[in-house]
Amino acid sequence: TRQQLLHDLYSRGIWTGELTFIRPRDNKRVFCFSAISLLRDGNGNITDIISVNKDITTKRLAELTIRETEGRFRNFADAAPVMIWVSDEKDNIVYVNKCWEAFTGLGREQVVGHSRISCIHAADAEAIREKYQARLHSRQPVKEEYRLQDKNGKFRWVLDEAVPRFLEEGTFVGYIGSVIDIHDRKTAEEEIRFQVQVMRDVSDGIISTDLDCRIISFNKAAEDIYGFTADSIIGKPIHEAIGQQYISCTYEEAMQQLQANDCWAGELY
Repeated sequence: TRQQLLHDLYSRGIWTGELTFIRPRDNKRVFCFSAISLLRDGNGNITDIISVNKDITTKRLAELTIRETEGRFRNFADAAPVMIWVSDEKDNIVYVNKCWEAFTGLGREQVVGHSRISCIHAADAEAIREKYQARLHSRQPVKEEYRLQDKNGKFRWVLDEAVPRFLEEGTFVGYIGSVIDIHDRKTAEEEIRFQVQVMRDVSDGIISTDLDCRIISFNKAAEDIYGFTADSIIGKPIHEAIGQQYISCTYEEAMQQLQANDCWAGELY
């Protein structure tokens, strides 16, 4: 305030700081860095007040624009339905959005200035650290899957995609990344892979078809029984490709029983 300025000036003989005012000539706001000091005569009496001012309007308006832009980005990021993080050139976090906070249970003050690696599963952390460090030096986009700890202390699979950030003159300033929860998809894929492996390893011949009776899977035991490779027979109608004969009923009767009871069992050759 003006009162504080005068107090500092008369108590210390000098005041430095920023001032702003509306310039009457063009009605524009001007920002100045000012140094105001008291001049005294030989007896120590104040004779004059001198003010030296440096116009910092361009710098201050640029900073205000940056803050406004950052504010808009934060509003956008906080409204996004995915986790968003921003890191500096040393890969330390400088920002996380509300979705990140809600997923991990960690506030911004707990993660800003630190690496994301601390939230990653120990089995994934070292590999992810090495890959990110390599990308950090080459300034290349990053796309990785790993397990991230949630607010309940459980680890869930996520997909993390990040791109490097540069200033207008080309200076590298870090990365911005988005993270989506893919845990349900990942576990479903693993379960399917497990089931496929089990099907390939069993001793019984297993064949599956679509609703048009076209073969979509043909395990190793089926290859041994029928003498066809899976590659040569997948996609073909089963009754044409194999030409098997039903002993206890006709093909049509077997299909009718399958549709009525959801299963059919019997002998064929």
